[in-house]
Amino acid sequence: MNKVTVLMPVLNCAKHLNSSVRSILEQTFQDFQFLIIDDGSEDGGQDVIRRFQDPRIRLIQNESNLGVAATLNKGLALSASEYIVRMDADDVSKSNRLACQVEIMEKDAGLDICGSWVKMISDNEKSQVIRYPTKSSAIKAYILFNNPLAHPAVILRKSSLDRHGLRYDERIGAGQDYEFWSRCSEFCCIQNIPKVLLLWHRHSQGVTNRESEKSNKAAMTVQKHELMKLGITCDARKLEEHREIGQRCGMQSIRQLEDALAWLNRIITANNVSKQYDEKSLLQIIAMIWLQLCTSSSASSIHVIRKYFSAPFYSSYTPHIAEVAVFFFRSVATLLRRNQHQ
Repeated sequence: MNKVTVLMPVLNCAKHLNSSVRSILEQTFQDFQFLIIDDGSEDGGQDVIRRFQDPRIRLIQNESNLGVAATLNKGLALSASEYIVRMDADDVSKSNRLACQVEIMEKDAGLDICGSWVKMISDNEKSQVIRYPTKSSAIKAYILFNNPLAHPAVILRKSSLDRHGLRYDERIGAGQDYEFWSRCSEFCCIQNIPKVLLLWHRHSQGVTNRESEKSNKAAMTVQKHELMKLGITCDARKLEEHREIGQRCGMQSIRQLEDALAWLNRIITANNVSKQYDEKSLLQIIAMIWLQLCTSSSASSIHVIRKYFSAPFYSSYTPHIAEVAVFFFRSVATLLRRNQHQ
């Protein structure tokens, strides 16, 4: 039996399959089975996979389109390996990805799920490193605001999923991974390796982009549940505002930033009572989100900088040097644009 099963669902990704499959077959860690489940592709993707003729590849063809969640559950059932590594058909794994993730899982028997930072590449070839929280307590707090893991960058301990009966909710389409992590966080230790192990291609034809409305609905359901754990109930409008804060968008004025700051302070106060999240970790996550909210704000730069430092929790997060550079660069650029229009 192989130590690892690499599980990859496929649906009409023939354009990207060659590089994606090759990135797994060329891993420095070799003790794996590559379980590829085609969910009804109509673009010849199966032929691309068969051309590799590699004995580690096990290609399964669904008789009909089951959807991502059901296909992943099928893969979990078919796998007998100690670890399951997720992969998507349009992404590329770094050659040392499996070696890094297996090593950390082997060293820590209490670790159930482990992801990594990723480099997100969009259709226009622009790239951005997504630095997810790394520690388990911070990841649990981050679920309150957003998805804490890049789905195709995770490794899972199969026995932990089986022990707690954790499977994907097949009623959910886009966003099923976020909901899955929220349930896993109740039972599992989850971490992210602070290095880029995956090139994550986010394109206009991706599931999340194709079904953004469903994805947002699923995300807000998760966040509503998390807020209720804090004793916070909110109407649909406030829930949408919370979602925008988690996505670091929509802050077009100082007033909106002030409202966001008040909401974040309310969450901190509620947690001081409920003790739902580790206090230090929640402050770290909120401070990180606050920095990114201020960075993306289109309000007057000087006022934004002052508002940022006025938050009582801003020092709870030590930003990466790249985040600091972006914050001040955008602030200066906003100031210059405003001066030009005066």
